[in-house]
Amino acid sequence: LEAHFEGHSLVQEGQAGKRIGAVEDDLPEAGQARELSPLGVLDGREELALQDHGPWLGTRLTHPEGEEGSGGDLDPAVLKIAGAAEDEAVLDLQNRALLHLARHADVRPFISTLIPTQHDPIMIRVRGANGRFHFLRLLSYLPGLPLAVAQPHTPDLLWQSGRLLGQVDATLRDFRHPAAGRHLHWDLEHAPATIRRYAPAISDPRQRTLVALFLDRFQADIAPHLGALRRGVIHSDGNDHNLLVSPAGQRPRRIVGLIDFGDMVHSPLLFEAAIAAAYLMLDKPDPVGTAALVVAGYHSVMPLTETEVDLLPAAIAIRLSISVCLSAHQKAQE
Repeated sequence: LEAHFEGHSLVQEGQAGKRIGAVEDDLPEAGQARELSPLGVLDGREELALQDHGPWLGTRLTHPEGEEGSGGDLDPAVLKIAGAAEDEAVLDLQNRALLHLARHADVRPFISTLIPTQHDPIMIRVRGANGRFHFLRLLSYLPGLPLAVAQPHTPDLLWQSGRLLGQVDATLRDFRHPAAGRHLHWDLEHAPATIRRYAPAISDPRQRTLVALFLDRFQADIAPHLGALRRGVIHSDGNDHNLLVSPAGQRPRRIVGLIDFGDMVHSPLLFEAAIAAAYLMLDKPDPVGTAALVVAGYHSVMPLTETEVDLLPAAIAIRLSISVCLSAHQKAQE
């Protein structure tokens, strides 16, 4: 790997990061990602990264000493290793979206940069010791801490979280990609199918009743409007682990980044605000006030229509219902 990503330290830790800089036309066409075979350059740490940990694995790569800015002058970077079953078209969707966002100065500082290899491709195909192929990408590391570990979540941080997601969606308004139309079980548009499939795994009868109630509300309030709602490619996973905040020593603290574009999908725009509100209102003493701040931030750059605002409560509830269903299903598989 060092032969292909010279100048970037490759030491595994565990989060993800960002920055951007290539031109969209520089992307290889589908099926033309550079192939390295066999893969004999990974040491024990990177071999661990090739174990099956889900559809893809993001690995935070920093300086060998493990501290940002320590040891040498190498640029910290994030090595993203896709699971063997990952769809190349979906990875291409993420790559092209990142490159599209990189061309806009207002969002560029908040997003990772795809770093091309020494031979120019921004994604390479490698074979692990088990014979399975994986796509690898290197992204610049975006300094910051997950919002989840930054307490308290001040009104400014909540508002900025919504605003950044709104900026991303506004920038992606003219972005198109065939894979954005994929069927994703996290996509709120497919909530009825997802809930009917996974709700039986919920062991708590009260939770099952609530999920059924919110599904009925979705069918009554949102489903009739789906055909008329404004749509676009959205990030679709604005939770407090994907939103980054400045370190505690920097005052006032602010939102500095957005990571993990793995759930990108073409869907109603209001779902972006609803998803972020659903996550950030959890465990808050004033969940409604928290959701209002997130939505207000989003609305400041992506104004919501009156209909979209009316549908937000049902959309927030259905996202939480999907989370409960998929969590119960995952627990049942363990």
